[in-house]
Amino acid sequence: MATLDNGYESAVKIISGWKTKYANRPAMMEELKGFDRKIY
Repeated sequence: MATLDNGYESAVKIISGWKTKYANRPAMMEELKGFDRKIY
C-alpha cells in the first residue's frame, strides 16, 4: 500500500486508527509493531 500514490499517508492513517481502536488487544498491537518498523 505504501508504494501507491498517497499510499504512505493512507497507511499511516489506517495504522494510527487501528492503534486507537484496538488499543486493548495485545495481539493486534504486536502485529502493528511490525508495520512501525517498515513504514515509519
